[in-house]
Amino acid sequence: MNQEMISRWNAVVNKDDNVWHLGDFCLGKQQNIPEIKNQLNGNITLIKGNHDRGVPKMNSFGFETYLEPQIVAHNGFSFCLSHYPMFSKRLANIHLFGHVHDKTPDNTPSWAFNVSVEMSNYTPRPIEYYTI
Repeated sequence: MNQEMISRWNAVVNKDDNVWHLGDFCLGKQQNIPEIKNQLNGNITLIKGNHDRGVPKMNSFGFETYLEPQIVAHNGFSFCLSHYPMFSKRLANIHLFGHVHDKTPDNTPSWAFNVSVEMSNYTPRPIEYYTI
């Protein structure tokens, strides 16, 4: 499973791409995280998910980490990036979230997208995918 997910990641992410990962990077033993991360292309910024234990620890594995949410601008759009869905207040043009796997909440507004890996065939998507 891990090797297949790494292959799908590297098929679409180049070595110098910037990647925002919206949490729950790795479930299991923390000592396996560097081995997995080092096989992935791109510069990964991690929004801490409920299974990502300790920001300082994740930083020591080579991630830049943030607690949520983060607002970023790209190609004239603002994006609210978070692990959890956050619909009570619109913080940006587009809201991207994970955490819920393939269980997108019924009340998800048209400007919010579930980007859990189950929604993208376990393959990262470029941010432009959500502006089309």
